Amino acid sequence: MNEFKPGDIYIDRGPNYKRFDDDQFSSWLVDNSNKTIPPIGGIRFKQFVNLEIYSSEIPDQKIPPYIILISSFIDSEFNNPWNDEITDEGNIIYWGDASGRKNNHLSYPGNKAIKNVSFLNKNSREITPPILHFSKFKKGALTFNGLCALEDLKKDSFISSNTNKQINNFKCYLKVFRNIKVKTSWLVERANSFDLEDADKKFAPKAWKDYKETGLLPELLEKETKDNPSNIIQNKSSATKTVSKPKTRKLIWNNERNTVLMWILYHKGFSIADDSNPSNKIIAEALNVKRTSLDMMARHIKHHLLRLDLYGKKYRGSNSLKTLIDIYRPDLRNLKNDAINIAKEQGWYEALIDYL
Repeated sequence: MNEFKPGDIYIDRGPNYKRFDDDQFSSWLVDNSNKTIPPIGGIRFKQFVNLEIYSSEIPDQKIPPYIILISSFIDSEFNNPWNDEITDEGNIIYWGDASGRKNNHLSYPGNKAIKNVSFLNKNSREITPPILHFSKFKKGALTFNGLCALEDLKKDSFISSNTNKQINNFKCYLKVFRNIKVKTSWLVERANSFDLEDADKKFAPKAWKDYKETGLLPELLEKETKDNPSNIIQNKSSATKTVSKPKTRKLIWNNERNTVLMWILYHKGFSIADDSNPSNKIIAEALNVKRTSLDMMARHIKHHLLRLDLYGKKYRGSNSLKTLIDIYRPDLRNLKNDAINIAKEQGWYEALIDYL
Protein backbone atom coordinates (compact mmCIF):
# COMPACT_ATOMS: atom_id res chain seq x y z
CA MET A 1 0.00 0.00 0.00
CA ASN A 2 1.53 3.31 -1.10
CA GLU A 3 1.35 6.13 1.41
CA PHE A 4 3.10 9.35 2.37
CA LYS A 5 4.37 9.46 5.94
CA PRO A 6 5.52 12.75 7.55
CA GLY A 7 9.30 12.96 7.68
CA ASP A 8 9.93 10.23 5.09
CA ILE A 9 11.75 10.87 1.82
CA TYR A 10 10.33 9.75 -1.54
CA ILE A 11 12.05 9.28 -4.89
CA ASP A 12 10.60 11.58 -7.54
CA ARG A 13 11.54 10.81 -11.15
CA GLY A 14 9.39 13.65 -12.47
CA PRO A 15 8.26 13.29 -16.10
CA ASN A 16 10.48 10.19 -16.47
CA TYR A 17 8.59 8.17 -13.87
CA LYS A 18 7.53 5.52 -16.42
CA ARG A 19 11.17 4.67 -17.14
CA PHE A 20 12.04 3.87 -13.53
CA ASP A 21 10.64 1.23 -11.21
CA ASP A 22 11.71 3.09 -8.08
CA ASP A 23 9.55 6.21 -8.51
CA GLN A 24 7.55 6.93 -5.35
CA PHE A 25 5.64 10.04 -6.34
CA SER A 26 4.31 10.55 -9.87
CA SER A 27 3.67 6.85 -10.49
CA TRP A 28 1.68 6.62 -7.26
CA LEU A 29 -0.73 9.35 -8.39
CA VAL A 30 -1.76 7.99 -11.81
CA ASP A 31 -5.58 7.83 -12.03
CA ASN A 32 -8.10 6.48 -14.54
CA SER A 33 -7.10 9.14 -17.06
CA ASN A 34 -3.67 7.45 -17.17
CA LYS A 35 -2.22 10.79 -16.12
CA THR A 36 -0.43 11.88 -12.97
CA ILE A 37 0.05 15.25 -11.36
CA PRO A 38 2.01 17.67 -13.60
CA PRO A 39 5.74 17.66 -12.73
CA ILE A 40 6.30 21.42 -12.98
CA GLY A 41 5.91 24.19 -10.42
CA GLY A 42 5.66 24.52 -6.67
CA ILE A 43 1.84 24.46 -6.64
CA ARG A 44 0.75 21.31 -8.43
CA PHE A 45 -2.71 19.95 -9.14
CA LYS A 46 -4.62 18.09 -11.80
CA GLN A 47 -8.23 17.83 -12.90
CA PHE A 48 -10.91 15.35 -11.94
CA VAL A 49 -11.33 12.51 -14.41
CA ASN A 50 -15.14 12.73 -14.53
CA LEU A 51 -16.16 15.96 -12.78
CA GLU A 52 -15.94 19.66 -13.48
CA ILE A 53 -16.39 21.73 -10.33
CA TYR A 54 -16.16 25.52 -10.22
CA SER A 55 -16.60 28.13 -7.51
CA SER A 56 -18.02 31.62 -7.84
CA GLU A 57 -14.77 33.01 -6.40
CA ILE A 58 -12.55 32.05 -9.37
CA PRO A 59 -15.11 30.95 -11.97
CA ASP A 60 -12.60 30.47 -14.79
CA GLN A 61 -10.63 27.70 -13.04
CA LYS A 62 -11.80 24.23 -12.09
CA ILE A 63 -11.45 23.04 -8.51
CA PRO A 64 -8.93 20.17 -8.35
CA PRO A 65 -9.27 16.90 -6.39
CA TYR A 66 -6.14 17.71 -4.35
CA ILE A 67 -3.22 20.18 -4.30
CA ILE A 68 0.46 19.43 -3.72
CA LEU A 69 2.80 22.19 -2.56
CA ILE A 70 6.56 21.80 -2.92
CA SER A 71 9.08 24.08 -1.21
CA SER A 72 12.51 23.91 -2.83
CA PHE A 73 15.54 24.41 -0.61
CA ILE A 74 18.13 23.46 -3.21
CA ASP A 75 21.07 25.87 -3.22
CA SER A 76 21.02 28.27 -6.16
CA GLU A 77 23.23 31.06 -7.41
CA PHE A 78 20.16 33.30 -7.29
CA ASN A 79 18.86 34.82 -4.07
CA ASN A 80 15.31 33.69 -3.40
CA PRO A 81 13.34 36.51 -1.73
CA TRP A 82 10.25 34.38 -1.11
CA ASN A 83 11.65 31.51 0.98
CA ASP A 84 8.97 29.34 2.57
CA GLU A 85 9.01 28.70 6.31
CA ILE A 86 8.41 25.36 8.04
CA THR A 87 8.35 25.07 11.83
CA ASP A 88 8.38 22.14 14.24
CA GLU A 89 5.09 23.39 15.67
CA GLY A 90 3.19 22.31 12.55
CA ASN A 91 3.04 25.71 10.86
CA ILE A 92 4.01 26.36 7.25
CA ILE A 93 4.18 29.69 5.47
CA TYR A 94 4.12 29.13 1.74
CA TRP A 95 4.45 31.74 -0.98
CA GLY A 96 2.17 31.60 -4.03
CA ASP A 97 3.36 31.19 -7.60
CA ALA A 98 3.42 34.84 -8.76
CA SER A 99 6.78 35.52 -10.42
CA GLY A 100 6.31 38.99 -11.83
CA ARG A 101 5.82 37.90 -15.43
CA LYS A 102 2.18 38.96 -15.10
CA ASN A 103 0.99 42.08 -13.33
CA ASN A 104 -1.92 40.55 -11.42
CA HIS A 105 -1.01 37.96 -8.76
CA LEU A 106 -4.38 36.28 -9.47
CA SER A 107 -3.33 35.60 -13.06
CA TYR A 108 -1.32 32.59 -11.91
CA PRO A 109 -3.03 29.17 -11.79
CA GLY A 110 -1.50 28.19 -8.44
CA ASN A 111 -2.67 31.36 -6.74
CA LYS A 112 -6.12 30.86 -8.21
CA ALA A 113 -6.23 27.33 -6.80
CA ILE A 114 -5.24 28.52 -3.32
CA LYS A 115 -7.71 31.41 -3.45
CA ASN A 116 -10.44 28.91 -4.29
CA VAL A 117 -9.45 26.80 -1.27
CA SER A 118 -9.80 29.85 0.98
CA PHE A 119 -13.26 30.51 -0.46
CA LEU A 120 -14.40 26.88 -0.21
CA ASN A 121 -13.23 26.61 3.41
CA LYS A 122 -15.79 29.28 4.28
CA ASN A 123 -18.58 28.39 1.87
CA SER A 124 -18.39 24.78 0.65
CA ARG A 125 -15.93 22.88 2.80
CA GLU A 126 -17.35 19.56 1.60
CA ILE A 127 -15.55 20.02 -1.74
CA THR A 128 -12.36 21.65 -0.43
CA PRO A 129 -9.31 19.92 -1.94
CA PRO A 130 -6.81 18.54 0.59
CA ILE A 131 -3.32 20.08 0.54
CA LEU A 132 -0.12 18.04 0.88
CA HIS A 133 3.21 19.75 1.50
CA PHE A 134 6.66 18.46 0.53
CA SER A 135 10.19 19.88 0.80
CA LYS A 136 12.88 19.36 -1.81
CA PHE A 137 16.44 19.41 -0.44
CA LYS A 138 18.03 17.65 -3.39
CA LYS A 139 17.06 16.84 -6.95
CA GLY A 140 14.87 13.77 -7.35
CA ALA A 141 13.83 13.49 -3.69
CA LEU A 142 10.87 14.89 -1.76
CA THR A 143 10.37 14.98 2.00
CA PHE A 144 6.75 14.79 3.08
CA ASN A 145 5.82 17.35 5.73
CA GLY A 146 2.17 16.42 6.06
CA LEU A 147 -1.47 16.88 5.18
CA CYS A 148 -2.41 20.53 5.69
CA ALA A 149 -5.37 22.83 6.19
CA LEU A 150 -5.27 26.41 4.94
CA GLU A 151 -5.51 28.61 8.03
CA ASP A 152 -5.19 32.03 6.37
CA LEU A 153 -4.35 33.63 3.04
CA LYS A 154 -2.80 37.09 2.85
CA LYS A 155 -1.65 39.30 0.04
CA ASP A 156 2.02 40.21 0.40
CA SER A 157 4.90 41.32 -1.81
CA PHE A 158 8.61 40.87 -2.34
CA ILE A 159 11.30 42.67 -4.32
CA SER A 160 12.56 40.79 -7.35
CA SER A 161 16.36 40.44 -7.33
CA ASN A 162 16.32 40.39 -11.15
CA THR A 163 14.23 43.49 -11.87
CA ASN A 164 14.25 45.22 -8.46
CA LYS A 165 10.48 45.58 -8.80
CA GLN A 166 7.86 44.87 -6.16
CA ILE A 167 5.87 41.74 -6.97
CA ASN A 168 2.50 41.08 -5.35
CA ASN A 169 1.85 37.52 -4.26
CA PHE A 170 -0.02 35.37 -1.75
CA LYS A 171 1.30 34.10 1.54
CA CYS A 172 -0.42 30.87 2.53
CA TYR A 173 -0.56 30.04 6.25
CA LEU A 174 -0.95 26.30 6.68
CA LYS A 175 -1.59 24.05 9.66
CA VAL A 176 -0.23 20.50 9.50
CA PHE A 177 -2.22 17.50 10.69
CA ARG A 178 0.44 15.95 12.92
CA ASN A 179 1.56 12.34 12.39
CA ILE A 180 -1.08 11.62 9.75
CA LYS A 181 -0.18 9.16 6.99
CA VAL A 182 -1.83 9.81 3.63
CA LYS A 183 -2.70 6.86 1.43
CA THR A 184 -2.19 7.70 -2.22
CA SER A 185 -5.29 5.62 -2.98
CA TRP A 186 -7.31 8.42 -1.35
CA LEU A 187 -5.90 11.03 -3.73
CA VAL A 188 -6.38 8.78 -6.76
CA GLU A 189 -9.92 7.88 -5.70
CA ARG A 190 -10.73 11.59 -5.30
CA ALA A 191 -9.50 12.26 -8.83
CA ASN A 192 -11.57 9.34 -10.21
CA SER A 193 -14.62 10.09 -8.09
CA PHE A 194 -18.15 11.01 -9.05
CA ASP A 195 -18.91 11.58 -5.35
CA LEU A 196 -16.28 13.28 -3.16
CA GLU A 197 -18.16 12.44 0.04
CA ASP A 198 -18.03 8.75 -0.81
CA ALA A 199 -14.32 8.90 -1.71
CA ASP A 200 -13.47 10.65 1.55
CA LYS A 201 -15.64 8.31 3.58
CA LYS A 202 -13.78 5.27 2.24
CA PHE A 203 -10.20 6.50 2.02
CA ALA A 204 -9.60 9.83 3.83
CA PRO A 205 -7.78 10.01 7.18
CA LYS A 206 -10.16 10.53 10.08
CA ALA A 207 -8.51 13.88 10.83
CA TRP A 208 -9.51 15.18 7.40
CA LYS A 209 -13.10 13.96 7.77
CA ASP A 210 -13.30 15.67 11.18
CA TYR A 211 -11.95 18.88 9.68
CA LYS A 212 -14.53 18.82 6.87
CA GLU A 213 -17.26 18.26 9.44
CA THR A 214 -16.23 20.85 12.02
CA GLY A 215 -14.01 23.36 10.21
CA LEU A 216 -11.64 23.25 13.17
CA LEU A 217 -7.93 23.38 12.40
CA PRO A 218 -5.75 20.42 13.44
CA GLU A 219 -4.46 21.83 16.73
CA LEU A 220 -7.98 22.89 17.72
CA LEU A 221 -9.34 19.44 16.94
CA GLU A 222 -6.79 17.95 19.32
CA LYS A 223 -7.58 20.54 22.02
CA GLU A 224 -11.33 20.06 21.71
CA THR A 225 -10.99 16.32 22.19
CA LYS A 226 -8.90 16.84 25.34
CA ASP A 227 -11.13 19.55 26.79
CA ASN A 228 -14.44 17.73 26.29
CA PRO A 229 -14.56 14.42 28.23
CA SER A 230 -17.98 13.70 26.72
CA ASN A 231 -16.27 13.26 23.37
CA ILE A 232 -13.91 10.59 24.71
CA ILE A 233 -14.59 6.85 24.51
CA GLN A 234 -12.57 4.45 26.68
CA ASN A 235 -11.18 1.41 24.86
CA LYS A 236 -11.99 -1.89 26.62
CA SER A 237 -8.35 -2.99 26.52
CA SER A 238 -5.86 -1.98 29.20
CA ALA A 239 -4.76 0.94 27.04
CA THR A 240 -7.10 3.81 26.37
CA LYS A 241 -7.62 5.66 23.14
CA THR A 242 -9.08 9.12 22.69
CA VAL A 243 -11.69 9.02 19.98
CA SER A 244 -14.34 11.54 19.02
CA LYS A 245 -17.85 10.16 19.15
CA PRO A 246 -19.42 10.07 15.71
CA LYS A 247 -21.85 12.90 15.17
CA THR A 248 -25.26 12.41 13.63
CA ARG A 249 -25.28 14.22 10.31
CA LYS A 250 -28.42 15.70 8.89
CA LEU A 251 -28.31 15.32 5.14
CA ILE A 252 -28.64 18.60 3.29
CA TRP A 253 -29.54 16.94 0.00
CA ASN A 254 -32.43 14.82 1.23
CA ASN A 255 -35.32 13.44 -0.83
CA GLU A 256 -37.34 16.64 -0.44
CA ARG A 257 -34.67 18.94 -1.91
CA ASN A 258 -33.72 16.41 -4.56
CA THR A 259 -37.33 16.02 -5.73
CA VAL A 260 -37.86 19.77 -6.01
CA LEU A 261 -34.55 20.29 -7.80
CA MET A 262 -35.22 17.40 -10.17
CA TRP A 263 -38.49 18.99 -11.30
CA ILE A 264 -36.88 22.42 -11.71
CA LEU A 265 -34.11 20.93 -13.88
CA TYR A 266 -36.49 18.86 -15.96
CA HIS A 267 -38.93 21.77 -16.31
CA LYS A 268 -36.52 24.68 -16.82
CA GLY A 269 -33.35 23.05 -18.16
CA PHE A 270 -30.19 21.80 -16.51
CA SER A 271 -28.14 24.93 -17.17
CA ILE A 272 -30.33 26.86 -14.74
CA ALA A 273 -28.38 25.33 -11.83
CA ASP A 274 -24.92 26.23 -13.17
CA ASP A 275 -23.20 28.39 -10.56
CA SER A 276 -22.57 30.99 -13.28
CA ASN A 277 -26.34 31.29 -13.90
CA PRO A 278 -28.17 34.05 -11.93
CA SER A 279 -31.00 31.61 -11.18
CA ASN A 280 -28.56 29.41 -9.29
CA LYS A 281 -28.36 32.01 -6.52
CA ILE A 282 -32.16 32.26 -6.20
CA ILE A 283 -32.65 28.50 -6.07
CA ALA A 284 -29.73 27.95 -3.69
CA GLU A 285 -31.02 30.58 -1.26
CA ALA A 286 -34.53 29.15 -1.36
CA LEU A 287 -33.31 25.62 -0.64
CA ASN A 288 -30.70 26.90 1.86
CA VAL A 289 -27.74 25.22 0.14
CA LYS A 290 -24.41 26.41 -1.23
CA ARG A 291 -24.36 27.52 -4.87
CA THR A 292 -21.53 25.15 -5.77
CA SER A 293 -23.34 22.33 -3.99
CA LEU A 294 -26.47 23.05 -6.04
CA ASP A 295 -24.41 22.93 -9.24
CA MET A 296 -22.86 19.61 -8.28
CA MET A 297 -26.18 18.01 -7.32
CA ALA A 298 -27.71 19.12 -10.61
CA ARG A 299 -24.90 17.30 -12.43
CA HIS A 300 -25.58 14.15 -10.41
CA ILE A 301 -29.28 14.27 -11.28
CA LYS A 302 -28.59 14.94 -14.96
CA HIS A 303 -26.12 12.08 -15.13
CA HIS A 304 -28.59 9.48 -13.93
CA LEU A 305 -31.84 10.95 -15.25
CA LEU A 306 -30.42 10.92 -18.80
CA ARG A 307 -28.69 7.57 -18.33
CA LEU A 308 -25.26 9.03 -19.08
CA ASP A 309 -23.79 6.00 -17.32
CA LEU A 310 -24.51 4.11 -20.55
CA TYR A 311 -21.58 5.96 -22.10
CA GLY A 312 -19.02 4.07 -20.06
CA LYS A 313 -18.90 6.22 -16.92
CA LYS A 314 -19.95 5.32 -13.43
CA TYR A 315 -23.07 6.78 -11.88
CA ARG A 316 -22.71 10.13 -10.14
CA GLY A 317 -24.32 10.63 -6.77
CA SER A 318 -25.51 8.59 -3.80
CA ASN A 319 -27.59 5.42 -3.92
CA SER A 320 -30.52 7.26 -2.29
CA LEU A 321 -30.53 9.80 -5.12
CA LYS A 322 -30.41 7.02 -7.69
CA THR A 323 -33.39 5.31 -6.04
CA LEU A 324 -35.37 8.57 -6.00
CA ILE A 325 -34.68 9.27 -9.68
CA ASP A 326 -35.64 5.72 -10.65
CA ILE A 327 -39.03 6.20 -8.96
CA TYR A 328 -39.94 9.13 -11.21
CA ARG A 329 -38.11 8.40 -14.45
CA PRO A 330 -40.61 5.88 -15.91
CA ASP A 331 -43.45 8.39 -15.53
CA LEU A 332 -42.59 12.03 -14.78
CA ARG A 333 -46.23 13.15 -14.47
CA ASN A 334 -46.16 12.74 -10.70
CA LEU A 335 -42.89 14.62 -10.30
CA LYS A 336 -44.42 18.08 -10.78
CA ASN A 337 -47.20 17.57 -8.23
CA ASP A 338 -44.86 16.05 -5.65
CA ALA A 339 -42.28 18.81 -6.09
CA ILE A 340 -44.88 21.56 -5.68
CA ASN A 341 -46.42 19.93 -2.61
CA ILE A 342 -43.00 19.47 -0.99
CA ALA A 343 -42.04 23.09 -1.76
CA LYS A 344 -45.23 24.31 -0.07
CA GLU A 345 -44.70 22.07 2.97
CA GLN A 346 -41.08 23.20 3.38
CA GLY A 347 -41.78 26.90 2.84
CA TRP A 348 -39.84 27.09 -0.46
CA TYR A 349 -42.78 27.62 -2.79
CA GLU A 350 -43.00 31.43 -2.86
CA ALA A 351 -39.29 31.84 -3.58
CA LEU A 352 -39.36 29.14 -6.28
CA ILE A 353 -42.74 29.82 -7.86
CA ASP A 354 -41.16 31.02 -11.12
CA TYR A 355 -39.26 27.74 -11.46
CA LEU A 356 -41.93 25.24 -10.45
